[in-house]
Amino acid sequence: MEKQLVSTCPEGKRPISLICALALMLSFALLLVGCEGADSKGDTRATSEAVSDSGEIVSIFGEPLPLDASLREVLEHPDAFERAQRVAQILQRSGPEELETLKVEFELASLNQGDIEYSLFAHWWARFDPKAAFVYCDNHLRFEHPRVILDVVRAWGRVDPVGAVESTLLSSTSTQMPALKDDLVDALVVGWFESGEPGLGYWIVQQPDGGNIARALKSYAKMRVLRYGDRETLEWILESTEFEDDLRRLLLAGALTVIAHQNPPLAVEWMETAEEKGVDIYTFMARIANAWAHHEPEKTMEWVLEYPDFPERERAIMSITRKWLKRDEPGLVVWLDSRVGEEWTDQMRYQAIAWRTRQDNYRVDWNHMLERASESVNPQRRSTLTLWLLQRWFVADQPAAEAWMAEHPDVLTERQFERTRSIAPAERKKVLAGIQGVTSDTR
Repeated sequence: MEKQLVSTCPEGKRPISLICALALMLSFALLLVGCEGADSKGDTRATSEAVSDSGEIVSIFGEPLPLDASLREVLEHPDAFERAQRVAQILQRSGPEELETLKVEFELASLNQGDIEYSLFAHWWARFDPKAAFVYCDNHLRFEHPRVILDVVRAWGRVDPVGAVESTLLSSTSTQMPALKDDLVDALVVGWFESGEPGLGYWIVQQPDGGNIARALKSYAKMRVLRYGDRETLEWILESTEFEDDLRRLLLAGALTVIAHQNPPLAVEWMETAEEKGVDIYTFMARIANAWAHHEPEKTMEWVLEYPDFPERERAIMSITRKWLKRDEPGLVVWLDSRVGEEWTDQMRYQAIAWRTRQDNYRVDWNHMLERASESVNPQRRSTLTLWLLQRWFVADQPAAEAWMAEHPDVLTERQFERTRSIAPAERKKVLAGIQGVTSDTR
């Protein structure tokens, strides 16, 4: 008998399987990160046709699978979208009694075990036996492919959050894998919230680790914003009696961080509202700026500069600079050129020059970079940046660097000039790798 595992939907809409929805979301994520190009098998030439409004497939690696294709044939198909769709359909129509047969097929598949298909399988398994699914993935996939573990934890939180909490498996895994600790907390909170089961807020505040509490509250706030809306969530936080003031502050900080991505004016408005109500808003500016700058770095900077200079503002500016460099480096350079002579921009110049130097693998116009460095106002910061550039130029092109230093004897002190020839071995290795055309993962 076919299993009816479908999500609810508005009247008149076709219900969508939770697994199919997950498959579609994960497939879309694969497209964003370019995973299609890394398919493990098959013809790498994509066939494309004009986009059709009829729902026709317009881009696929290989040929579409027949309707009666076996799981083994599906897992061997070269197209990630085709595999994900068909694996989801097979799992949707499979019951717990078919676990062992399915497990054998996945174990024999020639896919990377962090691929979406394994996440779908783990999610399916965890819906009826999350503990066994967790133990299996923990033993076979935990170090190489943590995403599968996270899918299990989220599903476990959805079907049996209390059982997940009472199990010692999650806490022991957190101890064994510190890098995954944050993600496990987030996955469990998201799954628990999706389950609708009570007790999530109480469990969060009972955690012995302050870091886990902060992470859990941020995830809790994120889910409430997604389900109930941004303004409604903010009002609930300030009116709720479920949390003490210090925890309410963390919950509010998490909500504002999420909201600032989509509705920065509301986040700014509520930061000021919270301050009027006596909430300590320290760190709120940097949180909002970090989220807002993903989309509108210049507007975010204009907002931050409306406030007096204090350490929190400086942290926000550095965060905006990092986002701005990745989103629109030329725009940031033009903006900095309009602020020459303003000392507070010195650190931004340092970030921008160092970032461009690394991005170009140390094959830059060193004279131009040093000219940009000379625009720093603070003498100490100017000499620090100049020294940073010369140390790397000395490795990339020693004669040219020495010639420049001979022409500019007053730029650095004698001791600093001596330091241009001493650079940490790891940094020297990066420069050499860059100028030799070797991609470095340590930027």
